[in-house]
Amino acid sequence: MLAAASMPAVAPAASAGAAARPAVEGDGAGAFIAPPGDRVSVRVSATERSPTSPFTGEGAGRFEVTHYQRSGEVLASLNGTVTCASIGGKVARLTGTILAGTAPAFEGDVRGKSIAITIVDRGPDPDLLGLTPPLDTVAPCLPAPGLATVDRGDYRVSA
Repeated sequence: MLAAASMPAVAPAASAGAAARPAVEGDGAGAFIAPPGDRVSVRVSATERSPTSPFTGEGAGRFEVTHYQRSGEVLASLNGTVTCASIGGKVARLTGTILAGTAPAFEGDVRGKSIAITIVDRGPDPDLLGLTPPLDTVAPCLPAPGLATVDRGDYRVSA
């Protein structure tokens, strides 16, 4: 798992008498379908800044993604900023820009590429997590396909 001190929390912005903005925070890991046996760990702290319309809300925050091969070797390590956050109920759909990292399986530099992350906070039940690989472009707040069960860690989604 990722070190807690490596990423500052993004506090939901609220003024006196104003409600807190929708937010997601936490870290979790789970086994993904492909390649079999690989694990992905995602740490995120983000808020929805201006929900102008469904699934196009401006976002603020950070993410860290680490992809471990079955052998335990790190296949990819990425971190970046959240550029879109659409948070409703217990579901957070985020997209962001990779600022730093390595991903040897992907040709070229991953900096500047985009990623989509979907988190489903299921309360006491295991959360669900989905993400895309680094892509040249991602539509704002695109839902990530292939939700996996989080078997380590927890996410908190507050709308």
